[in-house]
Amino acid sequence: MLRKPYRRGETQERSSELRSLTETYLKACKQKLSGEYLEICHYGELGNKAQRHAITDEDEPSINRFARRTPKPEFFQLLGELALEQNESKKATTAFMKALGLASDTQEKLHLKKLILQANDLEE
Repeated sequence: MLRKPYRRGETQERSSELRSLTETYLKACKQKLSGEYLEICHYGELGNKAQRHAITDEDEPSINRFARRTPKPEFFQLLGELALEQNESKKATTAFMKALGLASDTQEKLHLKKLILQANDLEE
C-alpha cells in the first residue's frame, strides 16, 4: 500500500503518467471486482490518497479496519499522522508507537521515532 520511501519519510513526486495509470487501475478495479474482493480497491485507493497526502478524517474508519485485519506499521503510521493533523498528540503517539513495534526497516523506525518526538512536542 505505502511504498517504503513514504514510510521512511522520504518524499517522491510521482510522474503524471504514473498518477494516470494509478487512477485508471483504481477505476477498473471497482468495475471488475465485487463483494469481498472490492476491499482490494479500497486498499489501493487508500494508498493512492496517502501518496498524495490526501488522507482525511473520513478515511479513519477504513484505516482502523485494515489495521485490525492486518496489523502493519503503515496503517498505524497513517492513523498517527491523521491524529497529528487533528492536534491529538496522545492518540498520535500511541499509533506511532504501535507502528514502531511492528516496523522492521531501520530507516522506517527512525522516521517513526521522529514522528513520536513531533507528537510529544505538541503535548508540551
